[in-house]
Amino acid sequence: MPYQEIYSCGAVTYCRPSGHCSTGPTGPTGPAAPSVFGGLYNAASTTLPIPATTQTILSNLDSAMPSDGVQPNLGTASLTIERSGTYLINFAVSYLYSNNAFVEIFVTANGTRIPGTVASRDAQTAERVKNVAQSALARLTAGTVLQLAAYASTGGNLWLQNDGTVLNAVRVGD
Repeated sequence: MPYQEIYSCGAVTYCRPSGHCSTGPTGPTGPAAPSVFGGLYNAASTTLPIPATTQTILSNLDSAMPSDGVQPNLGTASLTIERSGTYLINFAVSYLYSNNAFVEIFVTANGTRIPGTVASRDAQTAERVKNVAQSALARLTAGTVLQLAAYASTGGNLWLQNDGTVLNAVRVGD
């Protein structure tokens, strides 16, 4: 008869068919939960004009998520990094665009696109809901300002859906 594994309290107990059990060694302690995090989201729908071929900040991020070490700035729709390290940056946007255009949504660090954060959609049909989401790891220094931005190949209006825009950052390493 094979051994049966029973998992409890971080240790593995092996029980022999006779009923005699012995406990194996406890494994190493797992990593601590992230202690530096923060984010922004929009609580209301917003329409933003997007000039053709111009980077535009998505200024609709009007509500702060819980944060510690990543400062949400509602007036500038930005996050300020307070501790240097490697961060997992996440965003999601649900939007409509008024014209047929190639639309990119991305995160900037001090005004410059962060590689790996660009999510794009070719709006073949205007005024159809598009949903984009992206995650990327980036090494950020204290004082870095993150913002969500958009670019469109032709000018138009970006209608951002209610509770459909989110930007957050979580420190995952030194």
